[in-house]
Amino acid sequence: FLAQGPDYHLAKSAEQVVLSQAIRFSYASYKQPEYCTQEKDGKTYFALRWFQNVPRQLQIKPKIIHVYWDVSGSGTSRDTDKEIDFLEKYLKRHDVMEMVIIPFAGQTYPRKIFYPAADREWRRYLRSLDYDGVTRFDGLDLSDPSPDATLLVSDGYVTYGGGVQKAAVKPLYAISASGSKNIIFLQSLVANTGGCYVDLNGITMEMALSAASVTENKLKINSTRGSTSVKILPGGKNDPL
Repeated sequence: FLAQGPDYHLAKSAEQVVLSQAIRFSYASYKQPEYCTQEKDGKTYFALRWFQNVPRQLQIKPKIIHVYWDVSGSGTSRDTDKEIDFLEKYLKRHDVMEMVIIPFAGQTYPRKIFYPAADREWRRYLRSLDYDGVTRFDGLDLSDPSPDATLLVSDGYVTYGGGVQKAAVKPLYAISASGSKNIIFLQSLVANTGGCYVDLNGITMEMALSAASVTENKLKINSTRGSTSVKILPGGKNDPL
């Protein structure tokens, strides 16, 4: 293919060629927005190739966090000491000012608010929890927009009910230090939130802290008649095209 302005033209011709495999070809792409349109049945379809200098991940410094702590019977098989140790290091790394802990099992229990910089009462509180009963996730409301980040500590096993009905609107991080866990379910919880699943038994503590300290940027494209805007989440930058 030879470039002629914005177009490419095939500069080779051949006849009676026996094909032993599919034909493959490629051409250079310019580092600028490119688009093509096609009209069919009264509708216009388009494809857009757009480059934006936005990093895939963004560092976060949460000052307010919510922690959903699974206290169902299967929690007795988790390494809660490691989970508490992770939480303590996470609080110190980000100088978290306020932490809300919400225990849950077959139901969601009353939340308790702690101020980590003032005391370590939250550690005694977590160690005092009793692990018993079934696990239900369908009663959790993760849609509260007030925290900067949300942590969910669980093995991910659902023994009653379905999945979460009110999904997270802020970065959600699923934390687990269990030898047996439902990884697929935990990953589905964090999908599209900008957070991630963190296996405390599979990586080092430093790697776990780093993973829970970044969020993924996402693109949200809004198109109205005559203009298109691209919103970068969570940065919130709008670029008219």
